[in-house]
Amino acid sequence: MNYKIELFPDAIKEIGESAYWYESRVDGLGSYFIDVIYKSFNVIALNPLAYPKKKNYREFIVKKFPFLIIYEFLEKEGVINVLHVFHTSRNPKRKYARK
Repeated sequence: MNYKIELFPDAIKEIGESAYWYESRVDGLGSYFIDVIYKSFNVIALNPLAYPKKKNYREFIVKKFPFLIIYEFLEKEGVINVLHVFHTSRNPKRKYARK
């Protein structure tokens, strides 16, 4: 099935800020980061139930960067809501925070 991926405002902000940070360190690294994140979304969409569930959300470990994608899968609606693209050095208590 083809699931719709929706990014919450925090996730959009986290992707942008992280890409900017990586790009400021090495030319092209920010674009590469965005590419890896969006490829990760495609992997999640193939089998959204495959990843560990914690506190009603699921966590996908991003390869090549120290990030988790925190999402909820609304199976009946066919939607994957991405809450956070969460850097693993941040306070883990904030992983599931919704604003």
